[in-house]
Amino acid sequence: MTKKFVWLAAIALLVTTAIGLTSAETADANAPRPDGIPAHRSMPADVRAVLQRSCADCHSNATRWPWYSKLPPASWLMARHVAAGREKLNFSEWSDGGTLSPNQVQEICDAVEGGEMPPASYTLVHWSAALSTDDKRALCAWPDDLRSAAARRSAKARRRVRSVRGEAR
Repeated sequence: MTKKFVWLAAIALLVTTAIGLTSAETADANAPRPDGIPAHRSMPADVRAVLQRSCADCHSNATRWPWYSKLPPASWLMARHVAAGREKLNFSEWSDGGTLSPNQVQEICDAVEGGEMPPASYTLVHWSAALSTDDKRALCAWPDDLRSAAARRSAKARRRVRSVRGEAR
């Protein structure tokens, strides 16, 4: 009975090791590693720093895979979480030329304020990803900043049209 158990344990160890050699990282190990959160003209520096520290691993193409991501079942769980995160929101797909909608950015604030992001399971292992009150405040001020900037651009455009038409204010 003991000899049979040792053989089964040895086989299980070999199978687990073989599976572990095909880690989650291999899925995008050869992909380019751009900065996780691209600079954007409408993204304040403090917001970018928070997003880079707390969000980029799951919500960008610049995932930093830790050593334990090579071990099953952690590799499977992490690969699934990163894929789901990128599907929901991928900062690497944002470009400086594009426009960030205040509604898109408000969703980030809502997820942070609601305690959904970053997930507790992530911050349990990645302590630096935990958000402080100031981090949350910065993230949630961002949509208002975008709305204010949009309102200023709209008012400026209206003044320009009036001046072209020769209308008075």
